[in-house]
This record gives sequence, C-alpha cells and structure tokens, in this order.
Amino acid sequence: MLASKLDDVEELKSVIEAKEAEIQKLRKENKELKKQIKGGEDNAVERTPEDLQKQAEMLMKAIRKNIEGQMVYKNGMKHSGKRAAADFPGVDLEVVKAMLGAEICSKASNGSKQFTVKVDNGALSDMQGIGYGGFTKSLRYGGQLQLEEGLKFVYNKGESQLRITGMFKMF
Repeated sequence: MLASKLDDVEELKSVIEAKEAEIQKLRKENKELKKQIKGGEDNAVERTPEDLQKQAEMLMKAIRKNIEGQMVYKNGMKHSGKRAAADFPGVDLEVVKAMLGAEICSKASNGSKQFTVKVDNGALSDMQGIGYGGFTKSLRYGGQLQLEEGLKFVYNKGESQLRITGMFKMF
C-alpha cells in the first residue's frame, strides 16, 4: 500500500512538472504577444495608396454624417453657435493623414502623444476630392447652419483615437 502511494506521488510530481513547463511556455508566448502589440508599428501591414484613399473617403463620410447629424436648430442660434464633436476610436494615423492631405498635415502640430491641426473652412472646401460637399444644413425659410471656423482634428496616438470639434452657427 505504501508503495502504491509513493507511485501516485511520483506520478503527481511528474504531472505537476509538465503543467509548470506548459505554464512557462504560455507565459513566454503571452510576453511575446504583448511585445508585438506594443510594437505594432513594426509589424503593421503595408497598405496600398488605393486602400488608404478608400479608408480616408470612408472616414470623411463618417465625419460629415456625424457632424451634420449634430447640426440641429435651437432657439437663439442667430446670436450664438453650438459645438459639435465626434470621436472615432481605432483609426490609424496614416488614414487621418491621407484624409487631410499633405498640405494640411504640414501645418499640424505633431507631438509624441498627439497630432493636432485646425482646418479652416477654405481648406475644408479644398478637401472636396474625398467627399467634402460642405458641412451645411438648410433650414426652412432660407436659413442655413454652417461651420463657423472650420474643424479641429486631434489624434491621440496612444489610444489611436481621432476627435473632431467645431462650432456651427445659423447664417
């Protein structure tokens, strides 16, 4: 009986050693995956210019739909404006730069944590080639809601999130 108990203990020790080796292997894989996630820029998939342009067009359409959806007339808008803001998480900086274009990106503040640029109405109208038709909304009786000073684009590099803010007013 004692011999069978010793055999069971030896068998359990070998099972424990196998499980510990498996745990070490999984920890090593987990560590490697975390490194890949942190260094995602190194392992990023190369995109063609056509793919970037298509994603930029989709992003611009989403921005336009979101901002124009917030353009709703409220009493007192003749004398003051209303803020509009939109967040787009999970957007690549390459797509944002492709959407804005090289000329606008050259004016941007590109820090270690944020990419920020203010785009005035004139520059927004130059972006017509990728889906800009004017951030305006017609009202009854000839009134119109329009962006007052353009849009501010702030890209948070740590969170891969694009935030767009602007002010619209009745004209």
